[in-house]
Amino acid sequence: MAWDVVIDKSPWIRGASKEWGRCGRARIQYYTGTIVWFLVSLFSFLFFLLFLYLENIVGVYP
Repeated sequence: MAWDVVIDKSPWIRGASKEWGRCGRARIQYYTGTIVWFLVSLFSFLFFLLFLYLENIVGVYP
């Protein structure tokens, strides 16, 4: 994900994570990226389950 690349590559965010209490913006960006990644993976997994369910019940690909 792009958020992980931003967090890993940016020295500003890496330095802020060493001094975790002093910079709130990096913490907010880190949590936002984690939540976004979690939601995207969750929705893709649910979509995959829905696809399998429709394929089994309706017979999309008979």
